[in-house]
Amino acid sequence: MAEQKRRARAAEAVASHDTTRAALREALIFLSFSEQEGFGLPPAEAMKAGCITIGYAGIGGEEFFDATTGIKVPDVATLVDKLKNEAKVI
Repeated sequence: MAEQKRRARAAEAVASHDTTRAALREALIFLSFSEQEGFGLPPAEAMKAGCITIGYAGIGGEEFFDATTGIKVPDVATLVDKLKNEAKVI
């Protein structure tokens, strides 16, 4: 019974990853609000899927979050300003 539960959880995780990837492929913009993100995996996945990524880079994200991959913001006030500007473009 424990093995069946483990397999069910593993299948749910795979389905969740597939669902997330599909949602990112359909999205135009990804907002990254986590100031304490270590590597920044969610923004990196969004960038890979082709989303315009707006938000905090986190600590590790400084290495890949730039003008070609998204719009990096240092604080909430700047984030709000960037979102207003992007909304005018779209």
